Amino acid sequence: MKKFLLLIIIISVKLKAQPYSFSQATAPYSDLAGATTLTTSAPWSYATAFTVPIGFTFNFMGVNYTTVYVEGSGFTYFDLGYNYLALPFTVKMQSKGSSGNNSPISYKVDGVAPNRICKVQWKNAGFYYDTTSTINLQMWLYETNNIVEVHIGASSVANPSVVYQENGSDGPVIGVYEYNGASCTYSNCLSGNPAAPTVNNPTGTFNIFGTSLNATPASGTVYIFDPSANSIEEHSQTNTLVANVVHDYITFSTTQTIQSCVLYSLDGRTSVSRIPEGNQLFVGDLPVGMYLIEVNCDGVISRQKLVISG
Repeated sequence: MKKFLLLIIIISVKLKAQPYSFSQATAPYSDLAGATTLTTSAPWSYATAFTVPIGFTFNFMGVNYTTVYVEGSGFTYFDLGYNYLALPFTVKMQSKGSSGNNSPISYKVDGVAPNRICKVQWKNAGFYYDTTSTINLQMWLYETNNIVEVHIGASSVANPSVVYQENGSDGPVIGVYEYNGASCTYSNCLSGNPAAPTVNNPTGTFNIFGTSLNATPASGTVYIFDPSANSIEEHSQTNTLVANVVHDYITFSTTQTIQSCVLYSLDGRTSVSRIPEGNQLFVGDLPVGMYLIEVNCDGVISRQKLVISG
């Protein structure tokens, strides 16, 4: 039998949570045609920064942006305070040879509003600790649904332990993060096998480079960070809803009609929509973890946190 601890939250002001779900797919990798090149003949390093006009309004972690900043290392941020980060493939990279044109970083906006995609590409990039190795990758930002995608192309990494020596494992750092100064308030980042990565959600003060994949992802790998599946709309109504937990059920003490409940796992991976049986909601089959419950009572929204422990 599981034990449940319920924390009551009374919603009286606008509140918004935006966990990202993670999924992966495979798709053929294609170089960008007709893209705008950001690099010049001067070699670029992992710390070289470039400004990319997105071409439309992109919402990241609940904030709208029209510009994104990318570095040679793949370190990508939306604000100059480094509070909003999308890291598509982060390791110390640099241009190959004596010219930045040997390893162009470029961008292109494809499609027609409201379904445009801003694509940023690192082509034929070398590595700071191994100039003979190579990686090709792209980051895609989607208009309207605000998805962040990572597309991996051909690579040749002869000695991963050398190339990725400053990361937690022998692979790149990939994930989305929100910071408040030095403290991370939300993250969804990958570790382990690139073919079936583990999703991690560290917060607080931690080494962002300490959580990484343990190898270079195969060409054709696509990683998808999607806020739309688990985003919670803003509500300004006030509703005090008292709930008690008995065994595998939550019992709501209310005279109002409960139309529906949606449970969002706070690791950003799953959401479950359920219709209560009267004033009871079955939660006995949910995995151990922390959830946000959104309850619709006569059209008024209330939210509560639920912690499920073994």
